[in-house]
Amino acid sequence: MKKLVLYISLLSLFAILILSFTASSPAETVYYQIASRESMLHVVVIDEEAKPFPGATVRLIELNKDTITNAEGVAVVKISQYSCIMAVSFVGYQPKVMKVIRGNTAPYKVALYPERLTKN
Repeated sequence: MKKLVLYISLLSLFAILILSFTASSPAETVYYQIASRESMLHVVVIDEEAKPFPGATVRLIELNKDTITNAEGVAVVKISQYSCIMAVSFVGYQPKVMKVIRGNTAPYKVALYPERLTKN
């Protein structure tokens, strides 16, 4: 009985080895396309007195995306590129332009200051 179990086990192992060699195809190069990762970019906009700045425009230039800050001066935008240029602006204030990086966990803090009037 032990010989029969041993014989069947060895025969099964031999069959598995033979099938594994014949069933495999030659090595091929396989290319996978990985979907771009998106993360949320958080921006906090303040004025010259460090108070929240509602209504400021936050624009990701290369991605052609823009949004407006809420009442707390916060804007959230999806970003899929590793980095891009962000412009923050409001009428009558000096715009700010900066490079932002996807995956940054801390919010970007941007201060806007009024434009200086020049005499003509």
